[in-house]
Amino acid sequence: MKQTNRDDFRVVITPRRLGDFGWMSMSDRMASSDPERDIRERCEEIAAEVKRHVDNVGSVEVLFTETHTCSHCGYVWEVLTADEAANPANCQDEHSVEGEPVCCDAAIAEFRTQRGIPAVQAEAPAWVGATELASDREITAVAATGIVGYQQNQGRLLHCLAHKPAPASRYADFHEVEADDLDDGGICVYHDCGRDLLAAWPTTAVPEEPAP
Repeated sequence: MKQTNRDDFRVVITPRRLGDFGWMSMSDRMASSDPERDIRERCEEIAAEVKRHVDNVGSVEVLFTETHTCSHCGYVWEVLTADEAANPANCQDEHSVEGEPVCCDAAIAEFRTQRGIPAVQAEAPAWVGATELASDREITAVAATGIVGYQQNQGRLLHCLAHKPAPASRYADFHEVEADDLDDGGICVYHDCGRDLLAAWPTTAVPEEPAP
């Protein structure tokens, strides 16, 4: 017979987002020049207040989730494992080794330069960037469905509706997102766009094509 026991009870405190002002909301990156620093300071302030004013507290600590991304392209940091490097299908060329990045050409070039490995000669398939939508009419049609932009499948990069990412490799695929998918908001990273994905697009009815 199953018996359920509960122990190790704790209180979890989640800080309010930097961009949450109660009466309005924006992405944390719009509200702060350094969101990581500022949200950590907010957590440490909360922890200090709990220690000072709350009784029966065993311990208080600030915890966080750590992720690794590429400084060149911003994608999730992934490298070849020993098994993957042994399989030519996973490699750029015969010089690929364990630990070589797989996200972008710049990271691979930097890795090889630091270790004296010959540079990749043949141009490898890579993400070709974003394809701008043909017209405001198409943007309006997509916005009317509730979609606010596109998010990288294996990372955090975001594109607005004006910069729909082209199909690419498994390391650079994007998917459609709605406002509810972006708890912290988001900014389009395509070149100098910087558009807030939660900012409203015109959603007027799309005119029908004239009859031939």
